[in-house]
Amino acid sequence: MEPTTVYRCEGCSELLLASEVARDACCGDVSEVTFEDAETRVEKPDSETVLKEMFGLGETSLEICFCVIDNEGATVSEVADEMEIDRSAVSRHVNRLVDAGILTKQERNLRQGGVVHVYEHEDPEVVKERLRLGAYLWISEVVDLIVELNDEKAEAMEDERGSVMEALGGRIWKEN
Repeated sequence: MEPTTVYRCEGCSELLLASEVARDACCGDVSEVTFEDAETRVEKPDSETVLKEMFGLGETSLEICFCVIDNEGATVSEVADEMEIDRSAVSRHVNRLVDAGILTKQERNLRQGGVVHVYEHEDPEVVKERLRLGAYLWISEVVDLIVELNDEKAEAMEDERGSVMEALGGRIWKEN
């Protein structure tokens, strides 16, 4: 998996999120865009922030995830005991982590009968690919929202300009 970079196409001014191999897919020469090039201040994220913000994982979910990983698998009871958290809360968090594709849920047969669910971390390469895909999809939605907001702002400005023009009787300057 190659690192991804943001590029700007010199031909059409389109922004691209691509690997170095895929960057030439646009119509013209491309140049890399960096955080320093951004006219709006954008902070570099850290992995904890990405997991929290993009995937809706709170501090407790992350701590539970790391507990499961550190123990190379654990039951809800084991996590609850180690972290001194209510079992029902741990259960909600691990289920969210399973739904996010970060943990897996396996059944273990008990000697005295019955089963218990054991939560384990998913293969790191599988998680990376899922998170990468999720990030691309999320970024796509964010960009669409920005475009939509800009379109709405332009329409509002046009409506406002029309209202001002009507109020002035079509005049755009003040007469003496």
